[in-house]
Amino acid sequence: MKQLIIHIALVVKDYDEAIAFYTQKLNFELIEDTFNLKRINAGL
Repeated sequence: MKQLIIHIALVVKDYDEAIAFYTQKLNFELIEDTFNLKRINAGL
């Protein structure tokens, strides 16, 4: 049976490294990559 993860949000130290890990090592598909100015302003 095929299983899906519909939505996930993570706070990480190195965004590019995290994207590479999840897409290249775990073979997850990045569907949408949205810039969030609120996250930057909050210091995250």
